[in-house]
Amino acid sequence: MTKDSKKKLPIDSFNLSQGFSLTRKYEIICKLGSGWEGEVYKIRERSTGIERAAKLFFPHRNPHNKTSKFYAKKLHKLRNCSMIIQYHTEEQIAYRKTPITVLISEYVEGELLNDFLYRQPGKRLSSFQAVHLL
Repeated sequence: MTKDSKKKLPIDSFNLSQGFSLTRKYEIICKLGSGWEGEVYKIRERSTGIERAAKLFFPHRNPHNKTSKFYAKKLHKLRNCSMIIQYHTEEQIAYRKTPITVLISEYVEGELLNDFLYRQPGKRLSSFQAVHLL
């Protein structure tokens, strides 16, 4: 086995299934989406049954938790804005023996912005719609 073949490949997908236990406090309901930084799941808090969202960061996109800290601080600064998703806490899990940062926030029911934009003429918002959305 060569030195290069021992290297771990970057995690580019978690694909957690329904019912998967996340830190023993939460269970996966479904995957909501994925992007460059990681994946977002709809989760249920086991003790209360409250639905929340969990963003799992790909380790190679979150060196030294820099990306997740920036994201959490940004949400915290906007905590008094009722239109912004409320950040709750940071958790750590192990996935394939790799530490993964998970940010827990409130879950907001609704359509994803990308899906909404896709349905619009020219796949974009009019100026009027954009101003009202912001």
